[in-house]
Amino acid sequence: MDDNPKNLQILSAVLYKEGHTIVFASNGKIVFASNGKQAIEIAQNQSPDLILLDINLPDIDGFDVCRKLKNNPLTKDIPIIFITGRIETEDIVLGFRVGAVDYITKPFNIVELLSRVNTHLNLKRSRDEVIRYSKELEKTQAELKQALAQRDKFFSIIAHDLRGPFTGFIGLSELLVDAYDSLERDDIQQIANSMNSAAKKLFEFLENLLEWSRSQIGGLQYNPTIIDVNDLFDRVSSLFKNNANNKNIEFVKEVQDKMFIWADNYQTNTIIRNLVSNAIKFSFPNSKIILGARDLGDFVEIYVKDFGTGLSDEAKDKVFRIEAKYTTPGTQNEPGTGLGLVLCKELAEKQNGALYFETELNKGTTFFVNLPKPQQNNS
Repeated sequence: MDDNPKNLQILSAVLYKEGHTIVFASNGKIVFASNGKQAIEIAQNQSPDLILLDINLPDIDGFDVCRKLKNNPLTKDIPIIFITGRIETEDIVLGFRVGAVDYITKPFNIVELLSRVNTHLNLKRSRDEVIRYSKELEKTQAELKQALAQRDKFFSIIAHDLRGPFTGFIGLSELLVDAYDSLERDDIQQIANSMNSAAKKLFEFLENLLEWSRSQIGGLQYNPTIIDVNDLFDRVSSLFKNNANNKNIEFVKEVQDKMFIWADNYQTNTIIRNLVSNAIKFSFPNSKIILGARDLGDFVEIYVKDFGTGLSDEAKDKVFRIEAKYTTPGTQNEPGTGLGLVLCKELAEKQNGALYFETELNKGTTFFVNLPKPQQNNS
């Protein structure tokens, strides 16, 4: 920035000849200002890599321009070199005091000028890189801190959920050992049923935990194949037939005769098994569960609809977050693990699909799984 057009012309020609396309502006052009106000506006709007500034300007002197630029968060990090005819020591000292990185007197030596410009441009770029890496490091550290916090909470969840069934197991087995001779047959039957329930809960939790852990470390292989949705529903409903009968729940299918998906058989079974298990838990007795599917073009939308408790507003925000650890007992106090829906969502997404739901409190919930249809080259 200079008030002498001849000086500006010389400076422009010199820098252009040496291959400098950016003196003031960062958009690939050399931009000049002939007064302080214009210089400040350009600096704010164009974020230059380097500013060459004269002290003698017609409206505001260069020292004040430098102060304003250094006090502005948008321009404070732009290096400023004074190029001036003022050679007094107090001017030089003041130039550095107000924030300049260098001070060159006129008439300037072209070689010296270009050397200093190059030096400060390189310093600016190096500083920008350091700042960028520092921000990336801060972001990584924040993400790591959050991951560690989630890990700690996850481990506390595992400890809590393992302790429950094991405590029940130990207590019931100690009761059998200590009081077996005095227990009636009905008492033993009741204890056996309770132990069986605790064992099933523990097994379900460990099974979901294993699958989720494998999905996190990339150990869960994706082997897609053509799956008949009707067969899938028949297998899963047969698996949970006794559970449904215990609550007098009817399975109803809403599927066309020929409906196929392109998905991993094991992972898809895990998803539907968890969804049906949840539907039974939270269904009211003497109701039904609808297992359905509809064609969405490139995808098939599979849905499991129950007529049960539904989800509260609090639950809606937590069901897919492992760190939130949301679990609630079923309509007959059936226990939950809190991992099933987290696992289902991840398995659906790993298969290029999606999992979502609709719910209404005390009326029921429908979970939807979108999975790809077989393409011609998949057949």
